[in-house]
Amino acid sequence: MWVGLSTTLWLRGVWGRHWSYAAQFVDGVPLSLQVPARRHPGINFVFAHFGGGATYLETITLCERVGNCFADCCRGRGQWVWEHRMPGLEDFPTDKFLYGTDNMGERYLDDETLWTELVTDMDQAPEELEMFFDGNAARMLGIATG
Repeated sequence: MWVGLSTTLWLRGVWGRHWSYAAQFVDGVPLSLQVPARRHPGINFVFAHFGGGATYLETITLCERVGNCFADCCRGRGQWVWEHRMPGLEDFPTDKFLYGTDNMGERYLDDETLWTELVTDMDQAPEELEMFFDGNAARMLGIATG
């Protein structure tokens, strides 16, 4: 039964011809979703691949300003932003950052190892690392963790 669970929309920016199972937003501009996110506080907006990399500052701004906006760390442009410690990341609210991956099977553990190192290198406490991997998503989705 879905009672008590929040509604969540995973979003992926679209540049040119690209497809995704997640909802897509035109031109890959996260700030274009600021008004819908504010008008629908009961829907969580998650920007896959940290909003696409090129617009990572918009993703940070939106996540800081709007309570129901989050970002995940799927591989790709968003990962590049974190690997290169781009400006603005040091202040990104860790409670808005979700672990996510497109990888299945053998590469899944590679992602977990990479992100453990990246988040730990950003001087995050062990509790914040735990929240990044599962606690933030559980809280956002309205489910308890054991």
